[in-house]
Amino acid sequence: MIENGDDSLLDRIHRLQNGLVAEATGESFDGGDSEYKKLRHEVASSSLVKDLAPDFVRRCSGLEQFWGWIKYEKPTYAERRNLIWQAFAPMIERLEFDQVSPIGRVTTKKLRIHGGADVHAYCVKHTT
Repeated sequence: MIENGDDSLLDRIHRLQNGLVAEATGESFDGGDSEYKKLRHEVASSSLVKDLAPDFVRRCSGLEQFWGWIKYEKPTYAERRNLIWQAFAPMIERLEFDQVSPIGRVTTKKLRIHGGADVHAYCVKHTT
């Protein structure tokens, strides 16, 4: 986990998720719009999770925009909670279980681009 003060990135993502659940179910986001914007910026800036950020977090720059979207997207509180939880699951799972370093992710991406046969040929050539 990445530490920033006393909170890890995972903790801050949980706060963002919980705040959006609260906002979507008739309660208030703890810390209001300024806290939402701060946490949203952290997600958007993190090389670890920005590719997994929910579309609605990328699109909704403030809580008013989020509310304008969620109230029509899902009519019930239960559906809204489930939508938010499912949307955040990939980011949370990456931070909880996929402890691959940033260089490991780059290497994995490059390996996928070049294909296994090319990598195998390179390894055989340079290790024998």
